[in-house]
Amino acid sequence: LKKLKSRKHILAIVTSKDLIRTNKFLGKNNKLFSVIKCDKKNNKGKPYPYNINEVIKLMNVKKSQCIYIGDTYIDYQTAKNSRIDFLFAKWGYGADRGYKYVCSRITDLPNFLN
Repeated sequence: LKKLKSRKHILAIVTSKDLIRTNKFLGKNNKLFSVIKCDKKNNKGKPYPYNINEVIKLMNVKKSQCIYIGDTYIDYQTAKNSRIDFLFAKWGYGADRGYKYVCSRITDLPNFLN
């Protein structure tokens, strides 16, 4: 993640976890992310595109410049509903369902996202 950040990639997290759990999990790494977006009780979460679109608007970037990295089919559906590319993180929890973009190890991300 530090390599991606040093290459001027904008990193953001969209998660269904609450902010307290997310910050605890990330620790000092939370500083690597420009935005950390957690679900709110009155918002529809994944696979609805609301949170992704909100982050894209906040960061003032084009959808063509974005890629959603996730490890579940719900993540894929979220990216699809948001109309952005999806990269399956094979090191996570879900099974590879023949996604177009697949990354086997987190350490491969900097080379994958040149």
